Amino acid sequence: MRHLDTSPNIKGWCSECVIIPYIFNGRKHRYFPDFLIIDENNRRVLVEIKPDKQTKLPRKSKTKSKKTMIYESITYHKNLAKWEAAKEFCRKRDWEFKILTEKNLF
Repeated sequence: MRHLDTSPNIKGWCSECVIIPYIFNGRKHRYFPDFLIIDENNRRVLVEIKPDKQTKLPRKSKTKSKKTMIYESITYHKNLAKWEAAKEFCRKRDWEFKILTEKNLF
């Protein structure tokens, strides 16, 4: 956020200010991406920040319980539904959608 505030290339930004409807498991939900950023050229980018492990299909391991595996799988598939809705939302508005992880930020 400090970077967004101080960058001369950023005209404005807001946090969780966009609401995107999406369907998961047959039910309607609302998704609030982390940031909407407007650059100096008035280009708009929706940004979601997630731990890298939540952007990948969970893998079984000997130490992971069945309950944890189910939770991680549901989280992953729910994120996919959110991100597909966000991509479509952005496509209709000529915006960009980005997912950032700790690998992109640090």
